[in-house]
Amino acid sequence: MSRSERILNDKLPPSAYQYQAWWANQKEGSHVEAFAWMDAGWLVDTVNFAQKWVRFVRQ
Repeated sequence: MSRSERILNDKLPPSAYQYQAWWANQKEGSHVEAFAWMDAGWLVDTVNFAQKWVRFVRQ
């Protein structure tokens, strides 16, 4: 289980580990995960699939 999954107390979908687009900062569309982190005041800054980490920054 990744650190993100421990924080969320839930599993991320497989696509979160495979596609950069899953982590896109979208304000419109069907990407509900992005709405959640952006509404909480965060943006995805960097995704590193090789080392399995994501950096969020305050908006």
